[in-house]
Amino acid sequence: MWRAFLYNAPALSDSIRVAVLLDWQNVYECGKEAFPGHGGPRNTNPLKIAQFLANDRQVAPGTRIDLASISVFFGVASSERDAKTHGARQRQMQHWQSLTPRLHTVSRPLRYGSGMPIEKGIDVAIAIELVRCAVFEPDCEVAILFSSDTDLLPALELIAKQKGPEAVEVAAWQGAAPALRISGGVRIRQHYLPEHVYRACVDTRDYNLSL
Repeated sequence: MWRAFLYNAPALSDSIRVAVLLDWQNVYECGKEAFPGHGGPRNTNPLKIAQFLANDRQVAPGTRIDLASISVFFGVASSERDAKTHGARQRQMQHWQSLTPRLHTVSRPLRYGSGMPIEKGIDVAIAIELVRCAVFEPDCEVAILFSSDTDLLPALELIAKQKGPEAVEVAAWQGAAPALRISGGVRIRQHYLPEHVYRACVDTRDYNLSL
């Protein structure tokens, strides 16, 4: 069984309520980097990833892990500039939202310039939701961020200062960009998901096809 770095666990009760936040483009690109040779870049299932992360912890007998929420953040192509990609993303969102009512998506339109379209505002949206879950949401005891974007470090540092380092965790694919690490010698729990977890989470649907 795969194991992550274990920090001091939160105070145990009958249940531990966990929120998972996925920076989707980062999850996708880092998975492609870490685990090539799977017949091309692969989509993954956000619910399966969140379940692995929520349950990767040592708990007292009888303690339940409650995956309270899953938030997926990504950019969406313009329906006018790139109708095919826009349609694929819409079908992907519809499928994700059908998996569980606990999963919600947060999207921002891609920005188009002279080069490739880029995501704008996603890191801000993630930081806001991460702080909301970990600091202000009474039904969340642990927030797990899957991203290697260093722009999110200030949010992690704020949570560790306000709620303690046990209130927030980070995740990355093993062999890709390292999991985020905050400054000041404060250690937060890092999950490194290996290849067999990636393979178990692969989504084989072709969202370019109408469902």
